[in-house]
Amino acid sequence: MTDLFRTVLNMSVTGAIAVLVVVLLRLPLRRAPRWIRCALWAVVFVRLLVPFSFSSSVSLLGSVGAPEPVNGVVAYLPSDSAEMANGIADRTTSVTQVLPIAESSSENANSIAPTPFASADPMQIWLVIGTAVWLVGIAGLLIYAIAQYIRLQKRVRDAVRVELDVFETDAVTSPFVMGILRPRIILPVGMPARERELVLLHERAHIFRLDHVAKPLAFLILAAHWFNPFVWLAFKLFCEDMEASCDERAISELDHEQIASYGETLLRLGTRRAAFAGGPLAFGEHCTKGRIVNVLNYKKPTFWIVVAALLVAGALAVVLLANPLIKPKQALEPSVKEMDLIDIQPSFFDQESYDVPETGSFGVGANPSQLVEYSMDISVIGDKIVTAESLAEFSNQLVNGQTYIKAYLKKNAEGCYDSVVANGKVDYVIMNDDWYSYYMRSSPPMIRIGKMYWHCSQYYVFMILHPESLHWQHFGYAEYLGGVLNPYDMWLAKLNREGIALPMGSYVMSYFDKGGSKNNLTNDDYRLMVDSVAYYCIQNGMNWGTAYESYPITEIYGFTEPAEQGDDMSVAMASSFCAYLAEHYGFDRLTSYCSGQMDFHEAFGILFDRAYAKWQKTILKEFS
Repeated sequence: MTDLFRTVLNMSVTGAIAVLVVVLLRLPLRRAPRWIRCALWAVVFVRLLVPFSFSSSVSLLGSVGAPEPVNGVVAYLPSDSAEMANGIADRTTSVTQVLPIAESSSENANSIAPTPFASADPMQIWLVIGTAVWLVGIAGLLIYAIAQYIRLQKRVRDAVRVELDVFETDAVTSPFVMGILRPRIILPVGMPARERELVLLHERAHIFRLDHVAKPLAFLILAAHWFNPFVWLAFKLFCEDMEASCDERAISELDHEQIASYGETLLRLGTRRAAFAGGPLAFGEHCTKGRIVNVLNYKKPTFWIVVAALLVAGALAVVLLANPLIKPKQALEPSVKEMDLIDIQPSFFDQESYDVPETGSFGVGANPSQLVEYSMDISVIGDKIVTAESLAEFSNQLVNGQTYIKAYLKKNAEGCYDSVVANGKVDYVIMNDDWYSYYMRSSPPMIRIGKMYWHCSQYYVFMILHPESLHWQHFGYAEYLGGVLNPYDMWLAKLNREGIALPMGSYVMSYFDKGGSKNNLTNDDYRLMVDSVAYYCIQNGMNWGTAYESYPITEIYGFTEPAEQGDDMSVAMASSFCAYLAEHYGFDRLTSYCSGQMDFHEAFGILFDRAYAKWQKTILKEFS
């Protein structure tokens, strides 16, 4: 129930803003038909009743600094911090159950998830008290209104039908409409015929416009927001505009003499006190003096005034109903101080160079930091003689790439990944074969990467993301974070060391057309490369495989012909797609989706097919 009260509080703030705007616009719209004002009050009541809405760049809430909506809901009062902390703690517990880590490692790890509160959250206590008071207030209003309605029903139960929907009784002194499903017009006995005719014009206008339904609904909204004085003001002005609107409809076809008689009738039948809120539609209630002045000064608005008023009201309705646009949370680059970078020197190794024998293998092991242990068949580097400098360079690229990925996630997607694994050791086994696997149940976690050792960073992403099942976007996400963004990526280092004296793929022409570098490739070049691959695939398709049969890249050296084959290209496409999602919706949302905390629609507020189509359109526009 506290969650419901929190939702009502959030809607009440938005509703109060809408009330102030409509009140300010009543003066410019004074010459417009009153039914247009009533329509604007309906927009206010929608804001007070419906917690979610669409987002637009022309949102009033956006211009006044309202928070960005989450799943279409603008929340001024944040979710309970204790609940959030407990939720994160539950997620962390579930992760450690699946991935057993040594107890000492878990204790020593600097967790990047928030720590649950040891004591009750004061905000939650106030919410519980506020919820109780809120419910008591609603109950009091409803009980009072129901009691008054029952009392009035008893007074008119002996009313006599004189027409299809008209009843007369001597128990009342002023006409009104009563009933919701079957509305009845109740008149005092003995009304003069001329006066009776004018009154019926007004009351039937109420029935025609369904005011006998609208007013009780507005009262129920008032009851839900009884603590908000702006809602009371909105209800009062709505009732006044509703009565004035029916006055205008009733006198629209009358002559001057009849209009004067209508004003006299209003004066004579005006109630001395307002009926209870949400009660029947009494003829003479709500600002009788103002209504008489409005009636006597009434001039039928010209066509162009009505058109202009409708345009203003329509524009205002959109502005009031629209939520602020969801601005993507732009990722921040971690600083050097935020990364535990290492600088392994060649002297760390026990000899200046290592020979790679033609048969067999010669392994080298190192412990370049507390975060990684690896063993490697040095033949994967590809040289006949592997120097200590090459091994030092390899170690620095491997470990610093891992450090960068963890720092990037910590800065931009905290709580969306397995912090225990991220702070623990990773054991890389890099052999001269085609192994591509990782083991999260080992301690330390193990990656067996094979001769395509530059996939280490991508597999590290898989490990700390801890997805329950891998899908197309997971591989693209790993390629995006581990390669496109990672300045310590070993693939780029290998390309820059060897150049691009390799067979060119067909897609490379669009890469060069967009200014891609031939030498000293940067992460921007990497991003341009995956977009170029995506463009080629969108235009020409892939030679085999589909976008959903994806494996880590095994043949995509960057500019080689095998990169045009099936699944390898689909990973590059997925990387381009993930980069698009991160830039247009936020890196944190992308990580929440890939870590399994949200489904696609929850994370991005759009269906996958629509997002995919928008990405394709963007790629085609960029490269065409």
